[in-house]
Amino acid sequence: MTSHRLAPLLGAALVLAALPVPTRGQDRPLALKGATIETVGEAGRIESGVIVLRDGKIEAVGPPDEVTIPEEARVIDASGRTIMPGIVEPALSARGSLSGGSGTVIIGNQVVTIGGSSSSRAPSFSKAADLFDPYRTNFEPLLRSGLTYLDLLPPDYGQTAVVRILPDDPDAAILEREGRLMLSLSNSTPTLDLLRESLEGARGSGSSGQGQRGADRNGSEQGSSRQQGSGSGSGSSSNPSRDLWRAVVEGKAPLIVDAGNAASILYLLEAIKEDDKVQVALIASGRDVMLTLDQLADRPGLTLVLRPTVDTMPQNRDRINVPRIVQERGIDLAFTQGFSRAALQSGQDTPLFDVAYLIATGLPRDEALKALTSRPADLIGKGDSLGRIEPGKSASLLIFEGDPFDPYSRLRTVILEGKTVYETD
Repeated sequence: MTSHRLAPLLGAALVLAALPVPTRGQDRPLALKGATIETVGEAGRIESGVIVLRDGKIEAVGPPDEVTIPEEARVIDASGRTIMPGIVEPALSARGSLSGGSGTVIIGNQVVTIGGSSSSRAPSFSKAADLFDPYRTNFEPLLRSGLTYLDLLPPDYGQTAVVRILPDDPDAAILEREGRLMLSLSNSTPTLDLLRESLEGARGSGSSGQGQRGADRNGSEQGSSRQQGSGSGSGSSSNPSRDLWRAVVEGKAPLIVDAGNAASILYLLEAIKEDDKVQVALIASGRDVMLTLDQLADRPGLTLVLRPTVDTMPQNRDRINVPRIVQERGIDLAFTQGFSRAALQSGQDTPLFDVAYLIATGLPRDEALKALTSRPADLIGKGDSLGRIEPGKSASLLIFEGDPFDPYSRLRTVILEGKTVYETD
């Protein structure tokens, strides 16, 4: 039996008596002791460790002989549990598939069918924050899967938004409205023209002309941006897409690309081959990655965003662990948990089962943990506060009964910024 207990309790599964978890603004700290702690940081894995939480942040973490528990702290014995950072989802998309077909909106309280990118039209710029309604969102499937923060992608082109899973505080759900630039790319002329022209315009630092058309024609204020022409100053602030493309070319933020097929991956690599500063977070299927692996391995500044699944080789039925192969080729890896409500709900009793299977077939455990937490946190620009259990970072934690990658383990508690947002008996 599960429930959204918004009262601040960790529950009988963790404590001998019910002890309140401090809410934001309280000074009294909370100490969790005796658990195995996967910090995903420099400290690595800590057996029988201690974590001290205060005011929504991690105050201290380490072995019991190195961490002093404050006298005023509430102390909870978490022996037998494993604590890891909350999962950061780097690509929760309104699209239902990577191929550009119709799909479902995951975040709503209803399943809504949305068309994918069309080969006959240019993508339209939109902001994910404008499409997100936290008051109509069913957070439970996300929390039951261990998701604490997510980067919400627009339907096919535009600006992402960073969202935190706060069922009791919808007004605070959007952490960052102005996120990264995202483009769904196929091998169709409109999307390729948009990519090439926008990159060309950004390389020219916003100069007017043909190279600027991609950014100008798809910004939220289309009419004024082209008239203002170049550049820096007030003109650039009128066109968010132009500023986003410029940040990509200057290496200040990654370009998130949802690749529809292997051909679009090759077109992307060709378009950015002269731009060493460009960083790319590439959402792709395992099969398409295998078809383009040699080219991908040669590209600096690349992070692959993959589903944690075992794929089959192109043109045959041989099963392959693509994340393991990618890691062995030296390519950074981040996991995305799914693109539909059904995918999230299908394995929620053991939300990390698929990742555990990849580990059992060769993916290093440390790399799997990074792909779930620290690396996506870095991708969305929140690596300084999320994705690792370290002093000063957000107290956003998952507490498992046993090892998170044990098929019989269960996710018992989700803590976000020091508050329990989900627990199960």
